[in-house]
Amino acid sequence: MKFISISFARRGAIMLLSLVFTFHVFVLSGIIPYDMVWGGKLSEPLKMMRYEGFSTITTLFLLSILLIESGILKIRLSDSLLKILLWFMALIFTLNTFANVYSINVIERSFAPVTIVLALFCIRLALGEKKKTEEI
Repeated sequence: MKFISISFARRGAIMLLSLVFTFHVFVLSGIIPYDMVWGGKLSEPLKMMRYEGFSTITTLFLLSILLIESGILKIRLSDSLLKILLWFMALIFTLNTFANVYSINVIERSFAPVTIVLALFCIRLALGEKKKTEEI
């Protein structure tokens, strides 16, 4: 996967996850109607708050892993743990891609390209060696 540079994968993943976070905030705030997410299965505001709250926290956790990997967030984790977390993220995004592709909801299907790109970016970061002098 050397056709994707580590810095491009890093920047791209951080940008895309930041946009996903913004999307979840829009759903929580009512800007995006909650019946347009989770396959249209959310029928009440309290359920939406739980599901979207979980999604928002999960997205922030995944984003923090990328920020740690990039050196922006100054938390020390071993390289092996970071690689495991990046592979785990790649798995999550790959599985999510399948869920999005088979969704009955148009908005969720439109997220399939985003999640497959995030999976590829995470694979690239997990495979790559971080250079000490490399900048984000």
